[in-house]
Amino acid sequence: MHIFGCDFSGAKDASKKICVCRADWQDERLVLQDVVELEERLDLLYLIQKEAGVWGLDMPFSLPLAEVGRFGGWRSALRLSNQLDRTSFRALFPKKHSKLSDESLFRATDLAVSAKSPISVTPLDMLAMTYGAFKVLDTALLNPRVAVYPMMDKGAHHDVLLAEVYPRCLLDLLKMKHEELQMQSILARFAERVDSQFRIEFDEHVPAQIKSEHAWDAVLASITLAYCMWRHRFHETPDVRPSFLSDKEWALRKVEGAVIRILV
Repeated sequence: MHIFGCDFSGAKDASKKICVCRADWQDERLVLQDVVELEERLDLLYLIQKEAGVWGLDMPFSLPLAEVGRFGGWRSALRLSNQLDRTSFRALFPKKHSKLSDESLFRATDLAVSAKSPISVTPLDMLAMTYGAFKVLDTALLNPRVAVYPMMDKGAHHDVLLAEVYPRCLLDLLKMKHEELQMQSILARFAERVDSQFRIEFDEHVPAQIKSEHAWDAVLASITLAYCMWRHRFHETPDVRPSFLSDKEWALRKVEGAVIRILV
């Protein structure tokens, strides 16, 4: 099965690129095949709709519960990104700090992985990334071949599945920093700290294609996605709560979405 890990950070800055890691996954074996840089969101949309596969995207898939309710549901919230320009979309959200003291600014899944709020503008401008992410999701979902986990319905047919992944979770689990990352060190640390039965391999040209932290995050996203598919089969049983999601995240999944991550 084709697996794609995507770092979307560059989408909030036109001068930066979107990084994608393409891999092949079968049972307990993952082979990393290519890491590429995309110029813009249209390139990403083209790849998403080009071939069947599962995507792990490092970008917000939804808003906190109260904000989704304000816009009449998750799909309506996504649709705003294609109905409004960037300035008008930003105007919908007063400037907010990403402070843990106000949990209403966060999704349950943000709190679970210590992520920034998707509507915060300081200290990081997550709202800019959310606008770009919603444009991608809303446009991709116009294609009936595309579905989103965990919003998808049981038994619904799809050729392309999109899931939210937070690569930083794996980086923390491996107890590594971006500047320490090398392919062989990731493989060794993964076997040591996560699971030695899950085999990660890579084509010989892949290390030379990894030129930035964003590229490494795309690699980490693909590893996270493939391992969770092997370990939990979440893509086959969307009506069953995987153990990496809390009860609260699961209860809110159809509204707020949920981050795929590895727990040990």
